[in-house]
Amino acid sequence: MGNCFTFNHQNATKIYKLRYSGEHGGFRAKMTINQAEYFNWVYTASLLVFLHRREETIMGESVSYQIAPGEETTFVIQRNVYTRLGKPYGLCIKSKTEVKSYYNPGSAYTIDVSIG
Repeated sequence: MGNCFTFNHQNATKIYKLRYSGEHGGFRAKMTINQAEYFNWVYTASLLVFLHRREETIMGESVSYQIAPGEETTFVIQRNVYTRLGKPYGLCIKSKTEVKSYYNPGSAYTIDVSIG
């Protein structure tokens, strides 16, 4: 129902990196929302922002942030890195084959959606 744009897509030929954070060093984008290009049954125009790693594929149910036209929004992002401790603190696996898969091959997985 709208245009999608991915900044720093995983297949991009050039990857942009931020050297500084904050208002003057972070990523800034100015977007234009043309309400006339929306379907006539859509009452609200907005931007949906998905923040994710380059290698992740987003879905409609992924966490997103809605921005209303005429508004300014700031995101502060912090990356957490966890190191899993091996024995004697826990059991860590070295390969995903060590864990049983609970997916049923040949079955379709869907998500219920209500449009109304």
